[in-house]
Parts: sequence; C-alpha cells; structure tokens
Amino acid sequence: ILLILLCGVLYLPYLGSTPFFDKGEPREALTVQDIVQRGEWLVPLKRATDIPSKPPLFHWSAALTASLTGRLDEATIRFPSALYATLGVLTLYFFGQKLLDRQVAFLAAAILATTLVYADQAVSARVDMTLCFVVTLSLVLFYSLYRGFLTNPLWPYFFYALLGIGTLAKGPLGIVLPALVIGTFVAVKKRWDLIPKFCLHPGVFLTVLLGAGWYVAAVTRGGEGFFDRQILQENLS
Repeated sequence: ILLILLCGVLYLPYLGSTPFFDKGEPREALTVQDIVQRGEWLVPLKRATDIPSKPPLFHWSAALTASLTGRLDEATIRFPSALYATLGVLTLYFFGQKLLDRQVAFLAAAILATTLVYADQAVSARVDMTLCFVVTLSLVLFYSLYRGFLTNPLWPYFFYALLGIGTLAKGPLGIVLPALVIGTFVAVKKRWDLIPKFCLHPGVFLTVLLGAGWYVAAVTRGGEGFFDRQILQENLS
C-alpha cells in the first residue's frame, strides 16, 4: 500500500501538468488519437496517414484508458506509463521478498520508484516504460523458473507469451534485451543445460506467434512501409 501511495504521489499529479511540446510525446499521441477516433486498433496511423515508428502496445493501453475515461488528453495518454511504472515497482517488491526479505524488498522498490530516469519515464507519453515493465517481468519470471519458485506448468508459457508481447512494446528489442541478459547469465553460470530446456520448449511458438503475428498483419494491411519504418529504420538503421 505504501509503495502504491508513493508512486501515486510521484507520478499521478504530473500526468496532465504540462502540455505536449516536444517531438516524442505528440508522435505517440497522434497514434492513440487514430485508434480512438477511427477505431483502427490493428494498424493505427498518425493523422490517419503516416506510419508510426513504434508497435502499438503503449498506444493500445492509452486508447483503452481514453475509452474508459471518455477523455483524450495529456493525462490519459501518459497514464499507461505511470501504471506500468507502478507495476514494475510492485514486481520488484514481491520478487525481492522472495529473494531476500520484506525490508530489503521495500527499500529496493522505493529506490526504483524515486530514481530520476525511471520517474521521468513514468510521466512521459513514450513507449519506454511499457518496454521496461515487460522486460523486467520477463527476467523476473525467468529467474523464478530457474530457481524453482514457480512450479505450475503454465508459468513457462506465460514467460514465452510475455517475450512475444515485448515486441509489441518497442519491436525486436523486447526479445533481444531479455535474451542478452539470460544468455549472459547462462554463460556466467555455465548452465549449458538450460539452452535446450528453454530454447526447445513448446512455449517458443507463443513467442513467435505473438511477436511476429502483429507484424505480419501490419504488413498485410499497411504494405511494406510498415516493415521498412518499424524494423529497418527504427531498429537496424
């Protein structure tokens, strides 16, 4: 409760305190506007004409917030970042309790919530906090599976589904970042037995389905421009 209150005090009052004025926030807001006004959830555009530079997980979240509140403004479009930041803080708290103890977990979560760059992204209409939360939760799930904290056979499938969803936050980076961390962890621990265990798990199909599914639909609906803009320009270039 204290952590939720802390995040509420740190983030919520500032969601609508300043108008959009730089390049990044209006760019994402225009995509959200297209979803709300035209109802184009699958392949939203900017000003109903321009291809957005990022996949739509953040935009879907903001559009859902706008639909529930009946408002489309700075506060509702920034709200998903504050929500995902708060969920990230709580994830760290519960994970920390499992690893160490409640006091250490609380201090770690409070430090994260008040870290400058984290708090800044929590009140920004950008996709970065969405990516941050999905990657954090992915890594927490991986380590929990590695340590045997999660014994239900459905948890690995949730882990692989989350990796696929991560690509909808900021493209292939949603898979690449966790893969780099997990790969480094496996190499340092010299647990080569984990490679076939995780790479050959049936849940990999969920990652591919969720990760590539939207891009296939977007290219089908929007043409090669989507692939060129979101994969080639935004990631490779």
